[in-house]
Formats: sequence, C-alpha cells, structure tokens
Amino acid sequence: MIADARTLKNAPKRGKFATNYVVQTNRSQAGAERMKSMRRSGYFLILVTVFSLSTRFPGFARAASNRLLEFTAAESEWVVVNDGVMGGVSSSGVKTVKGVMTFSGRVRLENNGGFASARSTSATKMDSATLASARTVSVRVRGDGKTYQLTFDTGSTWFWATITPPAGKWTTVPIPYANLRPRGRFGDALDSPPYAGQPLRSIGLLIGNNKPERFTIALDWLAVS
Repeated sequence: MIADARTLKNAPKRGKFATNYVVQTNRSQAGAERMKSMRRSGYFLILVTVFSLSTRFPGFARAASNRLLEFTAAESEWVVVNDGVMGGVSSSGVKTVKGVMTFSGRVRLENNGGFASARSTSATKMDSATLASARTVSVRVRGDGKTYQLTFDTGSTWFWATITPPAGKWTTVPIPYANLRPRGRFGDALDSPPYAGQPLRSIGLLIGNNKPERFTIALDWLAVS
C-alpha cells in the first residue's frame, strides 16, 4: 500500500525514522482494511446461511412468524386418545424434550381396536385471520416410515391429511389445505369441502393402518403459509 499525502506530511522528516513511520502507518491501514473485509465476510456468511435454510426447508422465512404449534410447553397440553374408548387395548404417549415432541406407542387389534392418537389444544391460540389467509400447513417431522393422519378439529368437522414421512431423518412436509379432507368420527370419508382456514379447536396425529405395529414419530413444528 502506498502512503497518502496526509501520511507523508505528518511523518518525521529524515532518516530511517521517517521510513519506519510510513511502514507502520501502512501496516495499521492494512489491518483496518482486513477488519472491514472480515466484517463484510461475516455478514455474507449470515446471508448464505439464511438462504441455505430457506432452500432446504420450504417456508423457513415465513414459518417463524406463522407457527401453528411449537413444542416448548408441557406434555399436559396434549391429550392421548386411543382405541380404549371403543374397548381396544392400544397404548401411546407423548414426550417433549428440547422443543421436540415425540409420539410413540403400540397399535393392537384386539377387541376391535386399531388406532392411537394425540391431540393438542394449543392450536386455539393461532390468529384466525392467519389461518384464513393461508393455503398450506407445513410439518417438520422425523418419521419411522409408517403412515399417519394429521388431524384438524374445528369443533364441527374433523379433517384428515395422510403423511408418510421417511424413517430416521428430519423433513418438512407441505400439506395444501385442499388435502385436509373431512372425516366422520370413525374415520369415514364425508362428501364435504376440504379445510378452508376455519378456527381450530385442536390439532393431532393419528395412526391406524389396520395392522398391529409399534411406532415413533417426532415433530419439531407446524406452520401455515
């Protein structure tokens, strides 16, 4: 780097002292430039990270402000409803650890049973205008390769959407509202319009694949967009 006119004007006038002054000044200026470059690189890295998250996880930028469920509350907000209400003997439970909710258990077919489910009433806290303006619900989930039903309960109608997330890895599953189809209380399909953003009484997960099986599924968050 070449010293500018102001640097030379303020430098000592003779001998090696003048040379040393200019050299040290140049080093200081070079250090300042390196610090500026590092700061710019840091900002760039942050931008790249955000872009990467947005690319890998659809809806990342919007999801943070449109979260329908986050699993930071106690398990008491979740209610387990298994086939015991019909005489079955299936079992299940929920556990929340570090913001991740795990729903696990065993489905059995004895006594005309065959399903397990868990529901959360936290969905009632979602702003109704946000639900009404959205068209998709996204679920960040780590599955076990089995098929589940995501359930929306408005109080008057129960809506189901089928999801089969891959086993052992986190993935974000987008579910258009049009895929949330109305169901009767025993899971029978109804000839009615799909979910259209109505206020919710609860959201849940249900497994009932007409066979005995053990299951484990983990949820990070649900969001609408």
